[in-house]
Amino acid sequence: MKLTSKSRKPTRNSPGNFLRLGARAAYFKRSLKRIGKKPPAPYDLNASAEWIKWKFGVKGQARGALRHVHRCLNEIASREYDFLMTKANLLGYLEEWQELKSLLVYLYERYPNDAEVMLEHAEFLSAHGQWEKALSVIRRAESRIRKEQLWLLENLYREKLDCLVALDRAAAAKNEGKRILKKHKRFSIIRSALRSLEGGTYKKPKAYAQEQLTTAST
Repeated sequence: MKLTSKSRKPTRNSPGNFLRLGARAAYFKRSLKRIGKKPPAPYDLNASAEWIKWKFGVKGQARGALRHVHRCLNEIASREYDFLMTKANLLGYLEEWQELKSLLVYLYERYPNDAEVMLEHAEFLSAHGQWEKALSVIRRAESRIRKEQLWLLENLYREKLDCLVALDRAAAAKNEGKRILKKHKRFSIIRSALRSLEGGTYKKPKAYAQEQLTTAST
């Protein structure tokens, strides 16, 4: 609207602004009955959004609001990782290779040193018969696994044994299995695999996605 001498821009203290401020304060007062004055749990995003608006919009406490924004963003980031890794597992199970390839590129950009992402990548390469490349990825991942991620380390080692057997290096796989068990005696998956290797019953892995090897390789 074009401003004229009769239509002036509302000032901060104009009646309209006071009405809006009053309505906003009343709205947040009702919200506070539901969420309380203390910051909600970061995973409760709806309540957190309301609380942040109240903290800044009514109380004018920007730093307190910003601190809770950071808590919520950290919560969202951690949950994003879990859902993305679950998505990667499901895509691999469903053999949706092109979509999985795109997701792996994104995951590497977001989490370049994450061992679980590397394991997913190694499994992708194994599915396409790229055993040597998968072994290279596994070796990189080994040094990046945290102490509390023993389950991940065991799965990584199992993938390593698969790659060695697929490359007709069964003797090397046996030695690797013995080395792993010497250090990690509770790795039941590796113990079972070693038993199969020594008994000659270890099933040689096959590249079940070879028909897409050129387009889906990474």
